[in-house]
Amino acid sequence: MGRAGKTLTVVLVIGLVGGGLWIWLRPAPVAPGVMFVGDSVTFLSLDQLNQQVGSKHPLYLARSGYRSTELLPLFTAAVRARERAHQRLRQVALLVGYDDVLKDDVETKALDRVMALAGRFDCAIWLTLPPVPLRDDRTNRWNHRVKSAARAYPHVHVLDDWRNAVMAAAPGALVVRTDGVHPNRAGARRLASIFTQAIHHLC
Repeated sequence: MGRAGKTLTVVLVIGLVGGGLWIWLRPAPVAPGVMFVGDSVTFLSLDQLNQQVGSKHPLYLARSGYRSTELLPLFTAAVRARERAHQRLRQVALLVGYDDVLKDDVETKALDRVMALAGRFDCAIWLTLPPVPLRDDRTNRWNHRVKSAARAYPHVHVLDDWRNAVMAAAPGALVVRTDGVHPNRAGARRLASIFTQAIHHLC
């Protein structure tokens, strides 16, 4: 093979490898009908989520004051409805547990059942909780339970991104000062971005 032929071969190989890397590294799209499961923290971020993923017609299962026990039947019904319609369970994003911590229900068996439902999706994003004021021990216990339960489900990705963002921010920068839990406008934008970026990079 002459020098020109070798050069062409090298260029083709580099092009194929580069193209393969691009396909592997490019962000995954948010799936149509992506589900979001959560309590008031997620509910207060719906406008910002809609700005980012509204075109995908997401299903929001976000209710103020709901523990995992109350969210479980909503999530179960949504999953069963998709399965009855022979729709693929593609993506779900969850931020669950604030009210379990606040109402001292961190040992609830509902957590394992919610996790099992999340494990039926092609990809699930589950965000851990930032410290709930005056309830650090309960928060840590909840997050430990989440991470332990997720080990049985390879497609469930548990992330500390929201927790880390809140802990690193100045007081009042992402969550309101009055309770240290609920997001302000900047926090809602950050949470929505964390959800969508996690889907892009892990799903």
